[in-house]
Amino acid sequence: MTHLIHLWLWLAAIGAPPRPARLPMPPDSGEVRITLDSTLSAARAALARGRPWQATRLLTDALRDSTSRTPATIFLAAKAASEWGGWTEVLQLLSQEPWIDSLYEGRARVLLTRGALELRADSVALLHAMESLRRDPSSGERLMLLGTALARNSARDSAAAVLVRAATRLPSIAEWIRLRAAAVTADSTARANLYGSIEDPLPKSRIPWTEATAYENTGNLVEAARRYAQLGEHITSLRLRIASTSDSAPRAAVRGEVFKLLAGRLSPGAARQLIALIDSAFAPLGPAEELLAARAASSAGLASRAATGFARAGSARLGTGEDRFAYATALTRLKRNREAAVQFMKVRTPSSLAALSAYHGARALVRDGQVSRGRKALVQVTQKYSREIEPAASAYFLLADLASDDREDVEARRLYGIVAKRYPTSRFAPTARFRAAMIALLSDQPKLAAQEFDLLAERHPASDEALGAVYWAGRAWAAAGDSIAARSRW
Repeated sequence: MTHLIHLWLWLAAIGAPPRPARLPMPPDSGEVRITLDSTLSAARAALARGRPWQATRLLTDALRDSTSRTPATIFLAAKAASEWGGWTEVLQLLSQEPWIDSLYEGRARVLLTRGALELRADSVALLHAMESLRRDPSSGERLMLLGTALARNSARDSAAAVLVRAATRLPSIAEWIRLRAAAVTADSTARANLYGSIEDPLPKSRIPWTEATAYENTGNLVEAARRYAQLGEHITSLRLRIASTSDSAPRAAVRGEVFKLLAGRLSPGAARQLIALIDSAFAPLGPAEELLAARAASSAGLASRAATGFARAGSARLGTGEDRFAYATALTRLKRNREAAVQFMKVRTPSSLAALSAYHGARALVRDGQVSRGRKALVQVTQKYSREIEPAASAYFLLADLASDDREDVEARRLYGIVAKRYPTSRFAPTARFRAAMIALLSDQPKLAAQEFDLLAERHPASDEALGAVYWAGRAWAAAGDSIAARSRW
């Protein structure tokens, strides 16, 4: 069926051959300037509309041509890249330019500072921030960037003083900046004075988190851990407790809490943090611990970590049918289909999962290139699990696709028909009906195709194929000579 559809679309797309294009004459300098001005205007308009990626694309050719790679082009490209987060590109564009302090009010140096901070090049950021502020000592933005760079380089007292100065220059966000200053202030009285100047309820609500951060920044990890725990930041608290001691007894206690937390319900983000903490602090893990880590990694979408954990736990004969299914699924995501097929085929319980696993195992064989073995496994699924709707329907549908790929359209239509009629509640049923009808249409059976397209629209009106089925029903009725029926469909 696939080859017939391709032929149909190709015939519909055939038109007159294009005329040979004339080769353009090399532009003179005036044309280059006009073209560049037009490109820069379009890029500025894209930025004004909030489309920085479009601006970057518009400027790409200009940056490649030495005649149009002007400071204006480079600065605008860097600005565009900064707005979509392309900080590596910002540094590549600006780092070697001699004009970064003399043109555009030194804004290029500001972009370099921000880029270095984003990429955690903290010492480089500090150099850029100091030079940027030297060019404009009254800029609140530049003061804030310098304060951030100083804090990143562990010059906390200087960072706090600079951030307090920045707050006076940026009144609209002054209270948030004072919070940042408090986070790097060692003296509790000085922090209290900063908190006392905060009146807005939103930044005021963040004071407890700032206090915990301040204790962490100043090296009092035990107190920071206690405060984070009170705020419900359990993973951060556990991380700091581990970092605060090398004694085996306290670390063993933390280890127990970590795996208890890992066994509970976690968001994907929390699971990733906890797994990273476990692997950095407690490796190597025992088999039971590996199983917990693998389950959490599977739920969090960490396929590689899940596969590693399940393999280690499986060597100790730990885990359930659900665990083996998750292991095989992780292998599939890693495109290790041959191994995945083996694991899928080992799932025996529960029976509903065994049926689904048998189908996925067969599909893994097909994806691995073992098409003959995969076909046999799919047939076994249709025979052994014929009462299990989704696995059986999925197996028939894949068999139909394979037949279609082999240009066995009669067999493909038969298999699609089984899916549509025997498993009408399956998610594959509407698509199977559509493909079966299309095969009939392309095989010179327009009336039969029209009836089947109509039936699809009637049986599955909410499906993605319903609207297309009505259109193709019109095409089929027209091909069958019934223009009245065709117009009614259209």
